[in-house]
Amino acid sequence: MNSGIIAARYARALVKYVKDKESAHKVYIQAQQLAYQMVEVPHLRDFIQKHAFVGDEKKLAVMEEAIGEPMVPEFRKFISLVLDRKRIDFLMLILSSFVDQYEREKGIMKGTLIVSGPSDGLVEQLEKILAPVNHSTICLHTIEDPSLIGGFIFEIDNTRVDASVRHKLELIRNNLVRINNRIV
Repeated sequence: MNSGIIAARYARALVKYVKDKESAHKVYIQAQQLAYQMVEVPHLRDFIQKHAFVGDEKKLAVMEEAIGEPMVPEFRKFISLVLDRKRIDFLMLILSSFVDQYEREKGIMKGTLIVSGPSDGLVEQLEKILAPVNHSTICLHTIEDPSLIGGFIFEIDNTRVDASVRHKLELIRNNLVRINNRIV
């Protein structure tokens, strides 16, 4: 069976399982943290997925240590199910699929804001403006890139708005080159 289908089914089951529980958001946060740690620390991923001789309780303890706090009981029960069903190789895909499905169901949109320097209040202004338009909760990740010279680049969903000085200078340069090529 296709690994994407397996991951999506397990993720959908977790979304349904935690949907009406108070701990749903906490499960979402812990799933993100565990997925992030598994990407950033390859040895953690290898330990969880490849060491069959290590018991499930030990793997759960290592995952809790990676998260930095005890797992919510619903999340712990779900991870135990994944371990029992020998689907641990799909855990990264399951967590990623769960995060996507949870965000879709809760109307959470994630975006990136790249700025040239400190931008006091810009994130809050964009979130405030975009939330009613998209009927969603907007979460922006901010990155500083001095090469923009000024302005910002905003990416959300499949939309990119480049309002940087660097981009404007590139447009001017391209226009000048195009005009010069016509003259010659």
